[in-house]
Amino acid sequence: MIETALSLEGFSLIVDGKKMLDNVSARSSEGQYRSSTGSTRSGKSAILRSLFISTKSSSMMFGQAGSIKLFGSDIDQLDRKM
Repeated sequence: MIETALSLEGFSLIVDGKKMLDNVSARSSEGQYRSSTGSTRSGKSAILRSLFISTKSSSMMFGQAGSIKLFGSDIDQLDRKM
């Protein structure tokens, strides 16, 4: 069975009072490659930042709903070393 490496479920993101993403859901299995396309300021980079920047310790004002999981673990529960 192929394991889900990355999943977003009902993910929404607000940055500095502006809604960047609204109710995004996606899955990628281990070993698969994915790409993201869209116009400027459509939220492509915001998804990546959500993976690597702790919304609790950033200088920007973040609000988020839904979940992002890496190999089944919620990213907010993972140790993020910078």
